[in-house]
Amino acid sequence: MSRPSRNAPCPCGSGLKYKHCCGRTSTASPRPRIPSTPDRRRKLVLAFPPYTTAASPPLGVCHLKAYVERTLPQWSVRVLDLNLEAHEHFLETLPSSTASLPPGVDRESVLRAAQMYRGAHPQDFHDKVRYLRLTQAWARTLPDALVDRSALEQCLRGGRVPAVIQRHADRILGERPDAVGISVLYTAQQRHALCLAREIHRRAGHIPVILGGTVFNEGIPTAWKGRTDISDFIVVGGGEHPLVGILSGRADLEPVAGVVRLRGHGPSETLPANYDVDLDEIGPPDFTDLPLERYYSPSPVLPVATSRGCYWRRCAFCSHFRSSGQTWQQRSVAGVVDELRAHRARGYRYFYFVDSVVSPARFSHLADGIVEAGLDIRYYAMARAEKPFNGALLAKAHRSGCLYVLWGFESGCQRVLDLMDKGTTVADTERILRLAAEAGLRNHVFTIFGFPTETVEEAQETLDFLERNRPWLSVVHRTRFALEEYSIVHRHPERFSITAMRPKPTARLFDFDCASGMTRAELEKVFVGARPFLRSFSGHPSVAGDFKFREHCLLSYAHEDDVRSAPRPPDRQESLPASDDYRSLP
Repeated sequence: MSRPSRNAPCPCGSGLKYKHCCGRTSTASPRPRIPSTPDRRRKLVLAFPPYTTAASPPLGVCHLKAYVERTLPQWSVRVLDLNLEAHEHFLETLPSSTASLPPGVDRESVLRAAQMYRGAHPQDFHDKVRYLRLTQAWARTLPDALVDRSALEQCLRGGRVPAVIQRHADRILGERPDAVGISVLYTAQQRHALCLAREIHRRAGHIPVILGGTVFNEGIPTAWKGRTDISDFIVVGGGEHPLVGILSGRADLEPVAGVVRLRGHGPSETLPANYDVDLDEIGPPDFTDLPLERYYSPSPVLPVATSRGCYWRRCAFCSHFRSSGQTWQQRSVAGVVDELRAHRARGYRYFYFVDSVVSPARFSHLADGIVEAGLDIRYYAMARAEKPFNGALLAKAHRSGCLYVLWGFESGCQRVLDLMDKGTTVADTERILRLAAEAGLRNHVFTIFGFPTETVEEAQETLDFLERNRPWLSVVHRTRFALEEYSIVHRHPERFSITAMRPKPTARLFDFDCASGMTRAELEKVFVGARPFLRSFSGHPSVAGDFKFREHCLLSYAHEDDVRSAPRPPDRQESLPASDDYRSLP
């Protein structure tokens, strides 16, 4: 048989030109292709690795499952929440484990916290001090108990494969997949995902491995350019359309928007990710593979996406809006209501809107749709304290089932807010917090200390604001400013008097020098000194910490409202039977 010409189709059937496939002289290993098995339904396993909290199920992989099975009937999809399974394995082995726990934390407290989260001890969950004490023990123990960063780092460098990676590879390959996808939303999941992908390749190199999630929204790290042992494909941006392009085989034949091919001969050319998608066409998620009753909340709290991206996209400290290509896509209100109605029909009542931010108009339309549909639900969402939020709108949101709002407050100093380009004012925020509380909503506020050029006096303005508005506040979330790669501060440091930036060991974060404002030492003194005050909003003097899961806040507020609205029992004397035989009482 004569050798094909360089531009002829490769005889191996890949669909590529011979010069780009078997005709290449590179010694790199051939790239596995999606198998063609017309006689049976093929199987994709989508895995969600540790570590993140396990109080509610992951949303993205469940959207992918629903979309792939609806679009490609020849494929079935199995979702594995390895993060939840890692939590369960740790807790099952904890009683017999010899591993040391943080000082002051005992095994009984961690185990009782897990039982409480699963509804076993409602008296603990609804008692503020008991909940806080058990939750601080949990928060101090995890994630370090689940994630050995040093072992994972050594594994990536060619060292021993940790037992948890071997266990999770067994779990995935035990499903007999034709392809494997691993979703990585947070940097804390990245090492585990990479080690897992490489172990699957080592054991079953014929199975294509696909990595995606928000961690890869800026493409593949430069350090991966020479790596061919981690993944076959990287998905950049929203995963639904690129994943279908890979599973259908189209990505083997031509460039597909948002798909980078790694295996074979190094990274391929790729088309930019397409973020202009119809979210109604993407459709609702499918949670049927996940054991919703086993998540660490007394009642399931389901995530719902009513939009993707951010309509503001100007906050200087933020890089999250880039995960949707600096766009804002909305689902129809009817589509959101239909999804909520379907969940409610299955018995689920509690939800959180995962949107980066819900605009005042969007809040109004969603509330109208929920009320008109007569849905008895409870939920929370994130918003910016913008002028259109008035008493009537906030009262309508509460009537629709919204119990609390996480407000992007950030600072009580107007100069700092303007430098951040928040587009909000201190005066409007103060008014909205009061109106929201009067409408029955709880207010959580995000605060950032140490934004470039912020002075000690300006940080004090934030503390003064919080004290002044204490009656309207339920929780104060606080953090030191973190310089994120791709944020406006990172891209235009000169606007913020930043004179130098240095990469930190944590991926895509930077240390920096600033020509004015607090020094790092001054910031640390202010932040640490303010902790007792900041904890006082939602904590208790007897507990050194005030960490709460957001899902648990929703359930706690719902319980408080139900108790408050329940009819008072009749006076005990009036309820007694005529006789003195109290044994007849139920």
